[in-house]
Amino acid sequence: MVCKQGGNFDAGAGVYIDGRRGLFVYAVDHWRRNGKVKINEFRPVPASVDPPITAIGRAWVELYDDKHFKDRSVMIDYIDHGQRNYLDYDKVEGFEDKTSSAKWLIPADWQYRLFENKNFKGRMMALNGTGNVSSKSDFGGWNDNVSSSRFGKKTITRISEAGVELYDDRDFKDRRLTIRGGSAAATRLQNYKKLRVEGKRGFGDKVSSARWQIPKGYTYRLYEDHKYRGKSIALVGNGAINEIANFRNRNFNDKVSSSKYS
Repeated sequence: MVCKQGGNFDAGAGVYIDGRRGLFVYAVDHWRRNGKVKINEFRPVPASVDPPITAIGRAWVELYDDKHFKDRSVMIDYIDHGQRNYLDYDKVEGFEDKTSSAKWLIPADWQYRLFENKNFKGRMMALNGTGNVSSKSDFGGWNDNVSSSRFGKKTITRISEAGVELYDDRDFKDRRLTIRGGSAAATRLQNYKKLRVEGKRGFGDKVSSARWQIPKGYTYRLYEDHKYRGKSIALVGNGAINEIANFRNRNFNDKVSSSKYS
């Protein structure tokens, strides 16, 4: 017996029943690819769990090719999500621009973020955890738009977890300058013209959109002139993800020349 999505039960197979009486079936590909043999897991998707999960290590997300959880799907487990390249859905079983519905089990303080472009760029939609199984049967305006994805905390409390992303174009597109953590060396940027961003030198007067996650009590400030001078715009932290999709709406498009925490 051969599975359409990969796996030949004649080449190798196995079964496992876990402590919750869930049946897991395994099959392997017949041939090596790049020196590796692919193992496929087939498992039940519960309607609910009791008690709700609190550990991120138990989290999973299943994305479906059609609405109402039909057609093929991709299962993403937190525990081994680093084994696949979710920066680019062309490399995830050809699932680029295919997702139309989803089910997920994620702790209440985490979420799974879906992006419309590769490399976590473009618009973002969050699948928020509740600790129990959640679902979205029809992605509506997000249908067939997912190109990359990743897990993230809903709210952060430590400055070491902070991140600011500044984009060359509106709607979080084109080149991206990423500023992580809270150390002065990493976050005090006094002249954007000298920065190299995604292989190209110069980011002065380029910023058109921003996405940030900063703990409550901290503010990252963008300045119009180098060395932290001139007019500024504040990216205020509240622990959650925040966005400005178009700096024209703040009369600050293509004006950022330096930045730091204030």
